[in-house]
Amino acid sequence: KYGISCDNEEGIKQISGAMLEEYQLDIRESGCEPATENLRTISVNTFFRWAERVGIIDKNPGTAFVRVKVIPKEQPHLEWRQVEQLMQTYRSREQNRDMCILAIGFTMGLRASGIANLTIGDYNDGKLTYTNKGGARKTAYVPEFVRPLIAKYISEERSMAEADAPLFVSHSGKKMCRQDISEMCRKAGAQIGVKMSAHAMRRSALTRASEIQGLEMAQTIAAHSSSRTTQRYIYQSAENMNTLYSQMNPLDFSSDEGSDEE
Repeated sequence: KYGISCDNEEGIKQISGAMLEEYQLDIRESGCEPATENLRTISVNTFFRWAERVGIIDKNPGTAFVRVKVIPKEQPHLEWRQVEQLMQTYRSREQNRDMCILAIGFTMGLRASGIANLTIGDYNDGKLTYTNKGGARKTAYVPEFVRPLIAKYISEERSMAEADAPLFVSHSGKKMCRQDISEMCRKAGAQIGVKMSAHAMRRSALTRASEIQGLEMAQTIAAHSSSRTTQRYIYQSAENMNTLYSQMNPLDFSSDEGSDEE
């Protein structure tokens, strides 16, 4: 835009704070989300902080950037009655692979990447060994009602595959990736009229575990080192809140006790 190149020291020195202010305005007017705007300006600012530290420039022009407030988007999730409705929908169909993925996601709370990277040999003796976000290998019990689904899927669709072969493959026979599972979840949610992502399975699983046995159990399932991380995944379901409010209701007129005047 200004005919300046940052490939050399002279070009870096010519960049001013006013130029960067105009650059940020261009980003905003292009229609980028605030998070994208922040990411781009932070990257540029980091570059000029480095240039200042090594002595290429005397003052960092990146201080002209204005930090934009980013409002977190509401994460999609399913009420447990919707999870049950979804599973009933798939129960009547011969879609063993998708049924297994949904069952694992909604009960064990595995990430899409963890599900995608499962091999046939990872399922053994009622347990699944999966790769966690940090690359660590974790082993978790598979619920008894999910085990027959996985066993049926393997015997009918993956019986000829080796133990190190992917557990879940696309219809073309290729290993499913995280995006494939996300797309499958999107289509699954559409069948019952809800917006659903692969992450929604994990959130729903951890929320349900927390409701039934508390935050500590949810943290164990999630394999989080901190309960604060787990808390970010848990939402207050409408069913749970209705139960709470019904017990707190000071306007319950269903009982006639104390209504008779002497």
